[in-house]
Amino acid sequence: MTTPEEVMAIADIILEIGSEMQDRGINADELKRSIEPLLTSLRVQMRNNNYWLNTVLLSSQEYPQKLDWARSITADYKSITVEEINRLAHKFLKKEKALRVYVIPANLKVSANPVLID
Repeated sequence: MTTPEEVMAIADIILEIGSEMQDRGINADELKRSIEPLLTSLRVQMRNNNYWLNTVLLSSQEYPQKLDWARSITADYKSITVEEINRLAHKFLKKEKALRVYVIPANLKVSANPVLID
C-alpha cells in the first residue's frame, strides 16, 4: 500500500513533469511513444464485441455522437501534433496554478499535512 508521504512525493514528481512540459515542451519521439500504446490498445479494443456493445452502443441512442467518436477516435489520436501539445502545455501546465488533490484513506495517520495549498 502506498503511504501518504509517498502519495505526496508522487504528486511532487507529477508537478515537476508538468512544469518541464510547460517550460520546454515535448518532441516528436516523446509524442510517438505516448500515442503508440494508446493506438495499440484501441486496435485491440475495436476488435472486441465488448467494446462495441458496452462502450459505443450501450447509450448511443441517448448520445448518437458516440458512434461518430468510435469511428474517428483513431484518426483523432493520430492527428495530435507536437505543436498542439506544446501550445496546450504552455497554456495550462503552469506550476503556480496547479491544484493538488490527495486521496488518502481516512483510517491512515498522516504525518505530513496534505491539506496545504501551494
